[in-house]
Amino acid sequence: MSIIQLPELVDQILHDLSSLGFPIPIQNQYEPAAEQCTLQDPDRISKVLTVFFMQLESARKGCFSRLKWDYREGILSAALLEPCSPEMEVSFINTRTSLHCLGGTLSFEKGHLLLTLPTSNQQSTRGPSKDPSEEFSDAPPYQPLDESASYRLEGSHLEKGTSVFDPDVLQQACPDEEFSRQLLEEFLSHCRNHLQELEHLLTQEHPLDLVKIHRIAHSIKGGGLNVGAFRLAEVARSMEQQAKAGMSGSLEKALTRLIEEERLLESIYREHYERKANPPG
Repeated sequence: MSIIQLPELVDQILHDLSSLGFPIPIQNQYEPAAEQCTLQDPDRISKVLTVFFMQLESARKGCFSRLKWDYREGILSAALLEPCSPEMEVSFINTRTSLHCLGGTLSFEKGHLLLTLPTSNQQSTRGPSKDPSEEFSDAPPYQPLDESASYRLEGSHLEKGTSVFDPDVLQQACPDEEFSRQLLEEFLSHCRNHLQELEHLLTQEHPLDLVKIHRIAHSIKGGGLNVGAFRLAEVARSMEQQAKAGMSGSLEKALTRLIEEERLLESIYREHYERKANPPG
């Protein structure tokens, strides 16, 4: 079971959203109990907080926000210290339903926004956190793409290339389909920019900037996990590890893999939404 402390999880979610093109200006203040809160169910809580953060950014229109976190009797809470306008309350109507389905509760008390959610908790000293990449260890190993193969979706599963794209990941985190499509489009755009930057770095005559290559691969990995692009994330994780280990000779091959996976992801994603927009029959 994956275990992580609350501040670490919050920082990880905000970093991953930033890599998707959604930098969210938040200052987090933790009460002592919340700062030491060790979460035993981080996957569910991560989904709740991802939806909450995205809606908060949309409602606040990029304005700086301060959140005060507390933990009491098995209940984790986050209170927005800035007052809420009536328009902001209206904008959270649909989000309330989404959060309720995930186990969270959203309320407005004395003009302030309050998120609460029950959580399994264990008070313990901080130990080594689990590498997020381990969460997609079931992704298949990379194989050269078969250009003649037909990659088609059957429900949420692929006939070939399983884990290239799982649309349920975004659907569960963000039931608003238009918003989830926007997130994936933003990720693809940023991914293409990252790939161009990697190509530039790997063609320079000067010594390779392995630190920068590691950072870019890490961003692609985090974004891929958030949108359900598991195989792309797995290839990015491999490149991240190679850069960290100084294995410069294998980075060009890793980049070729990333480019192929990004193209395949985009093709499957567009086919998926085309089918939803124009169902057969």
